[in-house]
Amino acid sequence: MQDLKTLVLNAVLVFTVLFFVYPLKFLFSIIGSAKSNEFVIAPNDVPLLMLLYGAGFCAIFTIFALLYNHGAKKSVELNLTPSELFETRAHLYRFTSYVCVGIFAILIAFIVPTRWAGATGALYGLVGL
Repeated sequence: MQDLKTLVLNAVLVFTVLFFVYPLKFLFSIIGSAKSNEFVIAPNDVPLLMLLYGAGFCAIFTIFALLYNHGAKKSVELNLTPSELFETRAHLYRFTSYVCVGIFAILIAFIVPTRWAGATGALYGLVGL
């Protein structure tokens, strides 16, 4: 598809990936270079880090869901077969469920005690269900 909405959503997706994913490289290099007996990231900052990771996760999969929704709405114009339309909608629902998992993980990171906030990253394993 070469329409304006697709172009804008793809541009937003690229920006979102650059904004949220690329800085994770630096975060993991800081964590990886830390000595075992020192904290590089203050424990009180962990919920905020989980919020930032979750916001990026939700933003990326929201954009994917919007792209698939747009494709489903243009199914006649794209000459999608019924099975292709079904697959498009299945991807839309899958990506929407990923967004729900991200929101759930963000909420749990702020509900549990601070020392357990980092463990909420394991909740992203729910996307495999």
